Amino acid sequence: MMQLTTKEIQNRLANTTTIDDPFLEECKTDSRKGVQQLVQKWLKNYEQEKRLQQQFYQMQKYERIAWEKGYHFIAGIDEVGRVI
Repeated sequence: MMQLTTKEIQNRLANTTTIDDPFLEECKTDSRKGVQQLVQKWLKNYEQEKRLQQQFYQMQKYERIAWEKGYHFIAGIDEVGRVI
């Protein structure tokens, strides 16, 4: 890898979307502490995004069941502020 500055690496990592991206793999082998911190930050953000996607998918459980049954319009209610 051509010796990029940490700022250049940070900018390229901001546009990296997959865990198997060759650029990310190259960054993992860079010995500079700043680059390793950027890699760890990217990996942490990637895992957080995956958790949020999984949570969203789980929250859509009932909607997916209704869609599979042929419903096109699905409404819901929110209990925020509800007094029990």
